[in-house]
Amino acid sequence: MTTKRRSVTPDPRPAAAGRQPRDPADDVRQRLLSAAVAVLREDGFHALTQTRVAERSGLRQSHLTYYFPRRADLLMAVAETVASQMQARVSVQSNGRPLDIDGLRAVLHAQLADRELPRLMLALVAAADEDARLGAWLVRFHAGIAAMLAAALARAGVEAPADALAVFQATLVGLRVGGLMTGARPAELSSRLDRALDHLLADSSRDPGKVA
Repeated sequence: MTTKRRSVTPDPRPAAAGRQPRDPADDVRQRLLSAAVAVLREDGFHALTQTRVAERSGLRQSHLTYYFPRRADLLMAVAETVASQMQARVSVQSNGRPLDIDGLRAVLHAQLADRELPRLMLALVAAADEDARLGAWLVRFHAGIAAMLAAALARAGVEAPADALAVFQATLVGLRVGGLMTGARPAELSSRLDRALDHLLADSSRDPGKVA
């Protein structure tokens, strides 16, 4: 007896070992987050509302409130997404070469020109006064940024002491918040960042072949 085989449409994607089917819920959440980041970048922090993000995503607001019940939940997720994007930019190799100090400077300079993420973080700090969970998240987020900076410096051949790295991170935060308060130009902030990075390098053991 001949067995009739069922026709199967081939998967056009290359086979990947151990690949798991995508969860549609992850796609919806990512779509909402992408819309939120676009609103933040294009329209500013004041426009980052649940209604505006739902409209931008093309999904119902009930979808958004399912994944992000409170505005604070949305703000936390957006902050993590933006930080991940920055980490991805730091991790990218230029022309096949490892990241060097000049490459790291360029990434950090670009961050100084971004006025929306500091506004978002200040809103989360203010909200943490009434939400202990937010306070714990901010501590973890801050530690994650410190780890990202340490990893980026290590790729550039710099082993930064913990205290020196903490001072440098505090300077970055101060420059970004101070830029909002004073309206300082990105070029002015970048000059101050360069001086802070030079001080960090002076306190660090480094590979002379990689440090600019």
